[in-house]
Amino acid sequence: MVVKGAITISPQGSVTAYTLEQPDKLPKAVTGLLAKAVPHWRFEPVRKHGTPVAAESPMRVRIVAVPLADKRYDVRVASTWFPGTPSSHSAGFRREHRQPPRYPVEMVRSGVSGTAFLILRVGRDGNVEKAAAEHVDLMTRGGTKQMAHWRELFARSALNAARTWHFTVPTEGPKAKAPYWDVRVPVRYRSGRNGHPPINAYGSWTLFIPGPLQPIPWRARHTVAGKHVPDDIRDMGIVQRLQRLPDARS
Repeated sequence: MVVKGAITISPQGSVTAYTLEQPDKLPKAVTGLLAKAVPHWRFEPVRKHGTPVAAESPMRVRIVAVPLADKRYDVRVASTWFPGTPSSHSAGFRREHRQPPRYPVEMVRSGVSGTAFLILRVGRDGNVEKAAAEHVDLMTRGGTKQMAHWRELFARSALNAARTWHFTVPTEGPKAKAPYWDVRVPVRYRSGRNGHPPINAYGSWTLFIPGPLQPIPWRARHTVAGKHVPDDIRDMGIVQRLQRLPDARS
């Protein structure tokens, strides 16, 4: 579940206030978890002309509920993203030209849903130089071979479209002079069948079956810290990884 809201940060980097979007649609377990967790978050102070200042930012928080042996659930914060912070602005990535991926016909007929997470290398001209599927998470269960086939179809569809995309690239900030940029982009496929809520069903839990992480050929040391969790906020790059990648937004 992705929870949206806003957060206010003091010049010292502590949280002074936060709000949640449509809190009445969120389970009490989620609002209670955030009430305990958010006030204790700490941030690198935002600086303006070298001086720490108070700052506000939208926030996106991914909540996961992991089933336990006694039919209870462990509800926890899996990842976060703050698109209003200077670090997110400095990335400067936007997709200018985006050919939408084709939903594989076999998956449409079977009502299979999932999300393919891509790692793209973007050159200084904004074109995609390299593309690889990092992992594909499914929302539909099947046999081992069947799910591997579904993941392959989603990955192929997403990669075929991504190789045609064009991005704006950073023109200011510490990353503006880089020879290239690696960005993470989630591509979602939602059939609306088999009980899957639509993408905009805010406050709803969705089943996901994590896919195995695939090595990125040009990133020899690409690893993930901790357990694999979904990075489906429009990747916002919210999964805590040993090597953080900027995320692209449309």
